[in-house]
Amino acid sequence: SSGGLFLKSTGVMDTRYQLRYKFFTEEITYYDMASTYREYLMAKDGLSPEFKEQAKLYLEVTGALSVQEYIMGIPHEKELSMTDYQELSKILAELSDYPLAVSYLGVFDGGLDHQLMKNAKLAKTNGSKSQLLSLIDQAKEREQELFLGVDFTKIYSKGNGFEPKTHAAYNFNDSPIQIFDYLRTTGIFGKDLRRYHVLSPRYLSSVVDGFLKNAKDYNSLYVEDLAKGFFADYNKRNLVTPEQAQQILAENLTKLAEEKNLALNNPEIDKIRYGNWAVNIARESSGYGGFAAEIPFRQIVMNGLISYTTLNINGSGIDKDYFLLQALELGCSPNFTISGKSLDRLINTRR
Repeated sequence: SSGGLFLKSTGVMDTRYQLRYKFFTEEITYYDMASTYREYLMAKDGLSPEFKEQAKLYLEVTGALSVQEYIMGIPHEKELSMTDYQELSKILAELSDYPLAVSYLGVFDGGLDHQLMKNAKLAKTNGSKSQLLSLIDQAKEREQELFLGVDFTKIYSKGNGFEPKTHAAYNFNDSPIQIFDYLRTTGIFGKDLRRYHVLSPRYLSSVVDGFLKNAKDYNSLYVEDLAKGFFADYNKRNLVTPEQAQQILAENLTKLAEEKNLALNNPEIDKIRYGNWAVNIARESSGYGGFAAEIPFRQIVMNGLISYTTLNINGSGIDKDYFLLQALELGCSPNFTISGKSLDRLINTRR
């Protein structure tokens, strides 16, 4: 990089870590290690193993999103639905012979390119609230699990009271964090692509409380953000340390789990106790370093403690048979992304 480098100090953080050790003999296997850690989680979090008699097919369904259109050469955002409530109802009816679990993404506050998600306001292009409630009842009658997607920490557009300078988390150069999408076709991050701010941890509780107040009619949620990833705010006027942020995440996941059934996107292992499903769990390592083999450690630990899926199958360049064999090997559900409308609608857009 030709840019300048600088140092910044957060000051001393009052952080205390506790390390626990368990010693094994040379004869121990990876399976023994994973089983030992699994037993530790069961004792610590009060988890009990429960094994399902039949595997489920997991679907991630794309709902409302925004695309850029031009009127007389002037760009503007247009919301469209890739799968409205009626289309999803037909899909669930056609697949009624299969045991299903479904994450329906792009439901609230503007869809996938959402505003601050505190109002639980439905995206208009998917249909009416009565149609959504009918869809939920239909899924329940057929014993199909339907989770509505929520994402509390990413804000793609202004609205609902969000102001970046006030409510966004700050990075080390003391400015609001803004993350740009990565364009795979060119291999670059582009400022003309989708971008989002990250909500500061100090405002998360009020946003979740507002959402729960307005979402009493929806019993099952797919939580895309709170169970994974690094969270902090380095605003020099109001620092939130990583340790404090983790406590805030735990408090809000507890609130959500007490009122809703949760599916969690790629959760860290200490957060599986909050959910019924762990979605998008990789079989592979990061690929860094010199790995001789890859062990499905997480899957062995989670086996029986929570239902979990493969990574997205039809969105991967790897042959689908690899994932289906993986599902058999690891006792997980195959995960596909679908939409009710053709993806041709997204040609020449930033999607």
